[in-house]
Amino acid sequence: AVGALAAALWQRHEVVSAWNGDLVAARALCEAMAGGSSVHVVMHTRLFEAKEIIWPPRPLGNLRIATAADEDLVTDWLRGFHHDSETQGGREPDPSWTPDVEGVRRTIRRQGVWLWEVDGVPVHMSGVQPSMFGAARIGPVYTPSKHRGRGYAGWVVAQLTRHILDGGDRPCLYTDQANPVSNKVYERIGYQRI
Repeated sequence: AVGALAAALWQRHEVVSAWNGDLVAARALCEAMAGGSSVHVVMHTRLFEAKEIIWPPRPLGNLRIATAADEDLVTDWLRGFHHDSETQGGREPDPSWTPDVEGVRRTIRRQGVWLWEVDGVPVHMSGVQPSMFGAARIGPVYTPSKHRGRGYAGWVVAQLTRHILDGGDRPCLYTDQANPVSNKVYERIGYQRI
């Protein structure tokens, strides 16, 4: 299957600079597409799924959907998420990385970004990707460093998980295996490694 996919991509003149998936299959596809260049693993991820929720203590604040007025905040926090996740995973963040502004706008328009506010001030952001094939993925999950340790991430992810379960889909998320903090947060609220 990997060989057929690589052949189809070559015929369509598509460039594959990275691939996310099962390590053996992803490596085989990248090697087939690299044309003799070397390939390497950038990040080992782990897939989690929740079938039930173990509710954490509820922190102060309220959950709301991000609006167009939040575009700059969401863009800035995506930069922060990129920087922190790379650093926590032992990788050097690309200082020039910036999120796709049109992608941010589309995600906000489809109500895919949620903010936790305390006294009207946003302190946490979580995203929910559209349901595909009966599963909906949560991510990114980001709390700026000055607001961490108060339970916002666990509570918001639990709330979004409940929403996905109530909609009849399977809630899932990916974590960087090099970041034990995020893995523990999700396991504490009922996510299991797949």
